[in-house]
Amino acid sequence: MRIDDGKKVVVITSDTKMDIPEKSLELMKGADLMLADAITPPGYTISKHMTADEAMLLGERLGARRLLLTHCSHLYPPHEMALKKWPLGHDMMDESDNSL
Repeated sequence: MRIDDGKKVVVITSDTKMDIPEKSLELMKGADLMLADAITPPGYTISKHMTADEAMLLGERLGARRLLLTHCSHLYPPHEMALKKWPLGHDMMDESDNSL
């Protein structure tokens, strides 16, 4: 999903793997904020979902200015530890003050 208000662009991947159609990838490029499905840390595989490393690679390839990983499972280490490795989103996170 791409949301563009003419000033900023937000992209949300929802449940997905890396095999995203090229037409969709084109629409996802250059987001100010990308919310990417990253249900597991590396080392685990769940069908129809990306790992944290895959989501980070996708964000980098698409040139996202800011990336937040969402839909994170209990397989991650505790949140404060995981934040040292990955840009995890969390429930009730407020990005309205973030200078995108």
